[in-house]
Amino acid sequence: MVKPWKEIDSDIEYSCNWFSVQRTRLLSPKNNVEHNFHHLLQHDCVNIIALTEKKEVLTVHQYRHTIDRISLETPGGVIDASDPSPLDAAKRELREETGYISDNWHVLGTFHANPAVMNNTCHSFLALQARKMADPDLDLTEDLETELISLPGIVDRIENGDITHGITLASFLKFEFFRIKNPELF
Repeated sequence: MVKPWKEIDSDIEYSCNWFSVQRTRLLSPKNNVEHNFHHLLQHDCVNIIALTEKKEVLTVHQYRHTIDRISLETPGGVIDASDPSPLDAAKRELREETGYISDNWHVLGTFHANPAVMNNTCHSFLALQARKMADPDLDLTEDLETELISLPGIVDRIENGDITHGITLASFLKFEFFRIKNPELF
């Protein structure tokens, strides 16, 4: 039976605004051997599947320097310390990144983007009847362009590799489970 490993010690080796690198020495319950592991400690985040009245998905194109390409994804971002809840963060991120708002929100669920090396939790939400209310209010490091895509078009964009962002893909999986359980909303 798989058992938790025992922590011997840990320390922060590097820290910046976006993440910290933690080294943790753990003892294996299987063979009593100590091993060092490195983890990225990151802020929890939100991701939003926003559907308009016409059932179009609101997406954003954004340059991602780590992969050196424009990424097609759904709106989202870090939960700030000033956000009372993940839902409040989702509403803020949708409004800031796209200028859209919604009065009809649903929790899709949570997941861990990569628990092998990252500790954060992603909170995924569905915003129905999303509507444009203002221009985006982007951070200095953001340069986004929105695109509305039909639901069948999203499937095509995933299948042909246009959408590769892991958090976006996981949110669409959560969305599909939600649609199966709540067909009356669609």
